[in-house]
Amino acid sequence: MKTEVATVTTKGQLVIPSKLRRKYSIKKGTKVAFVEEETASSSNRSLRNLSAVSVAASAKTPRLWNFSSKSVGASESCEAPHAMRHIVLDASAVITFSDDRPGAEKVEQLIQLALDGKRELLMCVVNWGEMYYSVWRDQGPGFAHHILAQIAQLPIHLVPADVELARHAAEFKTNYNLPYVDGFAAALALQRKASLATSDKDFAHVEKKLDILWTIGP
Repeated sequence: MKTEVATVTTKGQLVIPSKLRRKYSIKKGTKVAFVEEETASSSNRSLRNLSAVSVAASAKTPRLWNFSSKSVGASESCEAPHAMRHIVLDASAVITFSDDRPGAEKVEQLIQLALDGKRELLMCVVNWGEMYYSVWRDQGPGFAHHILAQIAQLPIHLVPADVELARHAAEFKTNYNLPYVDGFAAALALQRKASLATSDKDFAHVEKKLDILWTIGP
């Protein structure tokens, strides 16, 4: 019997391994039922096993939520360096993950590294708002609120936008023609000496300035 291991967050949320999602066709809108079963051990004591069963759902529910330029593959799975590596997520990275778009497994991999204490994930509140607006616009307020609740349980630290961050965002807009909202993600990555995870092609303008982790090819 093969065993897949996942880490539960402090709030009880579980990231389902990508291999299992593919094997059992667990996608957005799939509900997972946890079934507790009793089995007899060799000493006749009763043991309880917890198994998860995928159940098709009619309700529109996001899934619980492995990265490239620098593809986050084998190299990203190694032990953490002496200093904690910071990763900034922009709106497109989070939406890629929550909507299970191409590249979602790479974002999932970063989240798992954060859960293991090997990375720190950061997101500017401006890009958080951009993500919220985009989901609301495309899928409605109810779904947007649900996504916010799910993200709140993930190991992503929201960073306020202060005057200094706004100034750097404006400079990225002026010097690299980067959309102003995207400039906040770029400014945060620059400020924290972090890599920036994204699927947004606009960030190709700043590849020589920042360490970009593409969830998909730019």
